[in-house]
Amino acid sequence: LKCLPPIRDRRNRDRLWKALREGTIDMIASDHSPCTPSMRSNPSKNFLEAWAGISGLQFGVLATWTELKRRDRTGSPEESMKNLVRWWAEAPAKLAGIHRWKGSLQQGKDADVVVLSPGWEDEVSTPIKDFHRHDGSPFTNMMFNGKILQTYVRGRLVFYSDGLQVEHQNPCGSILRRRPRET
Repeated sequence: LKCLPPIRDRRNRDRLWKALREGTIDMIASDHSPCTPSMRSNPSKNFLEAWAGISGLQFGVLATWTELKRRDRTGSPEESMKNLVRWWAEAPAKLAGIHRWKGSLQQGKDADVVVLSPGWEDEVSTPIKDFHRHDGSPFTNMMFNGKILQTYVRGRLVFYSDGLQVEHQNPCGSILRRRPRET
């Protein structure tokens, strides 16, 4: 699997985590650019010509939480959770100019919520746990701390998992545009 930017070595990852901690990097985001198996296959066998794109959006928060827990063994779980929310919700909403209605739980804002059970351990190994359209993820066979139990979009339940049974609703998202500044 090929992605851009490429997955880096441990030293580089450590520097990225340090930049997150110090606020030099203030968010984590994904352009979610997976590709079809036919686009991934490369008849010329030239790796540089292969399409870059992986399926990983559904695992981003869990991968971040897992690594955050590993790196914060002496830190407070509450502070770790605040960092996770800031990096994945608050800061991206602010950058996109949609923070007046997205990115945090406050009265009057959209009720976009991910319910995470932080103590759970789960392995990405079976199709029922992978909702990507195309097979292949760099997270297959990885163990994650935490489990996404529910996801709500504007207050509507769109994903539910009880560990045995998973229900998945049709997409209900919409294009978001910056609203004019309020005066």
